[in-house]
Amino acid sequence: MRNQISGVVNLYKEKGYTSFAATEKVKRLFRARKAGHGGTLDPEAEGVLPILLGKATKISTLFLNADKSYRMKILFGVETDTHDLTGQVLRRVEDFHLDEERVREALEKFVGTYEQVPPRFSAVKVDGKRAYDLARKGIDFDLPAKVVTCHEATLVSFDGKEAEVFVRCKAGFYLRAMVRDLGEAVGVPAVASHIRREEAGFMTVDTSLKISELSEMKREGRLEEAVRSIDEALSHYPSIRVPDFVKKRVLVGCPPEEYMPLSPPEGIYKIKDEEENVIALVKRTGEGRFEYVCVLGES
Repeated sequence: MRNQISGVVNLYKEKGYTSFAATEKVKRLFRARKAGHGGTLDPEAEGVLPILLGKATKISTLFLNADKSYRMKILFGVETDTHDLTGQVLRRVEDFHLDEERVREALEKFVGTYEQVPPRFSAVKVDGKRAYDLARKGIDFDLPAKVVTCHEATLVSFDGKEAEVFVRCKAGFYLRAMVRDLGEAVGVPAVASHIRREEAGFMTVDTSLKISELSEMKREGRLEEAVRSIDEALSHYPSIRVPDFVKKRVLVGCPPEEYMPLSPPEGIYKIKDEEENVIALVKRTGEGRFEYVCVLGES
């Protein structure tokens, strides 16, 4: 029998499997009716992967579009077709010299909003097909540049061949593309040798749980302790409480203007009923209009 549970699990995805596979593992553990995740991690990347269960799948866009932070190691002197260590080696450069200042200055130029060409081995669609499928078949194709934003790219350490960096970026930013472009900027090819996501929205690595830890919690009969309620997972958004007669209108999708306070600040709001259950999320746009993010329904 499937579980009616709804909420968010802060999963620490380990290396070696896809984000989809990680989601399915958590879904089976909870016997959940529905499950989704809050932003793809490459199979060889690890770190925070929010898993959304039940009604929480309706808020997936809030996690998918949230800023994310990473710690990444970059190995210089190697070029691969995937821009990480999983790909085919295209070139090696043994004799090179890079100093810390040169790498730091090059990294600083990646901070801001600009156009970035995604990696050929990526989930971007080309004429309805995934780019990585075309790349694996050796099919030639071009990928258009996309506008991306990087808030921070800080050099943590550098030993002359491998750098550790901290990156904070908006959704849609490709770390492997940044590594490729960094190599071009300093004149030495580079690959991502390790990627760990530290934050995804308000989910952080220090409170994340591995599949093995969730399995142990299930054996101990306390698996539901790993689930954050929708309200808790979205605690950073302000709430507006509505009476029961308004609740009925919210649940059928009546225009938010009918019950929202006059001129609240721009942003996203949780709509709660008299029992403090989150029943919907609405957004006030820069034009002063209101629109639903989602209607969650009754608990």
